[in-house]
Amino acid sequence: MKSLAIDTSIDRASVAISDKDQIIYYNCDENKHKQAENLILMIEDALEKTNITYQELSYIATCIGPGSFTGARVGISAANGLHFALNINLIGVMSLEAIALASKSKKILAILDAG
Repeated sequence: MKSLAIDTSIDRASVAISDKDQIIYYNCDENKHKQAENLILMIEDALEKTNITYQELSYIATCIGPGSFTGARVGISAANGLHFALNINLIGVMSLEAIALASKSKKILAILDAG
């Protein structure tokens, strides 16, 4: 099961592709506040480098916040467009929950810089 993950809720865009439980590609754009300009190019690059087509994706996950409202809209809009065009599942992920789930600790305080 191959998936595409998108996060544009902070000041940079990131894209990951996973196959089952393995992350096989990850890229974070170092250009701040360029999510709208670079996200689709990043997705295309990720698929090309992993030799995966859009049709092979089982689902798309995108960060829905909290974070930058404008940034989140960029990722959600791109993911929604792909969801409708490809007729595949779309999952919204809250950034603080993702941070907390990545921890092995039973107690965690997840915070983001609100600027």
